[in-house]
Amino acid sequence: MTRLLAGLLMLFCVINAARAEVMVDPVSLSNAAVPRMNCDVKLDKQQMLSRGVVESRLRSGNVYAAYAEVLSLPAQAAEVALLRADILRRLGRPEASAWYSALQKTCVGGLAEHGLGLIAAASGDYGLARDHLLRATQLVPTDARIRNDLGYVFIMLGQDAQAEFELHVASELAPEVRLPAFNLMLLSLLRGDEAAWSAGRNQWQPDAAERVNLSQTCQRIQARRLGLTEGAMADCPLVPKA
Repeated sequence: MTRLLAGLLMLFCVINAARAEVMVDPVSLSNAAVPRMNCDVKLDKQQMLSRGVVESRLRSGNVYAAYAEVLSLPAQAAEVALLRADILRRLGRPEASAWYSALQKTCVGGLAEHGLGLIAAASGDYGLARDHLLRATQLVPTDARIRNDLGYVFIMLGQDAQAEFELHVASELAPEVRLPAFNLMLLSLLRGDEAAWSAGRNQWQPDAAERVNLSQTCQRIQARRLGLTEGAMADCPLVPKA
């Protein structure tokens, strides 16, 4: 009986050890210790090239490869830490928040606030997202991406006048970018503003797929504004015309 109990105990230990091994999360282990950030850390020539590779992979949508590459760069450098936080966010990793938070009081604080705002918006906390993005615009007032994202968050909060202002700022800061203009077109549908819709349509000429996307987004947001259940759709105040 003693040998049987000892055998069962050993088997139990082996099973638990195997379970513990399976549950190891290498990404969490690699990013749990956030270093003290330093804006004075300069990358050498080779590290600059490596950072360029990371950014190129991100632009191509190869986020996992970008993550592997960024680990070779000095994590305490603020510019690298910001890149790392962006990658973690795009991977949907919870560690991104800690990395952004560690950067809030540094030379890249505005972009860190932007990242925290995007995380809050993705979780549906638009009030918190607005607060982060407002701080981001104070620190980086001419970044069109931040202005656009703040404008969209204002739309989600039903603050249409504020949304219109931010989206116009974003559109004029980056006139070649379609997203702020399309968000303005979305806003025109939500407000039932046919003149604004027609002006945006004539300038940007959305194709059929884009018009469908705008219409469906408008219906989802309208349902939210009416307090309907999550995932519901409601009639848009203005149907986009070709």
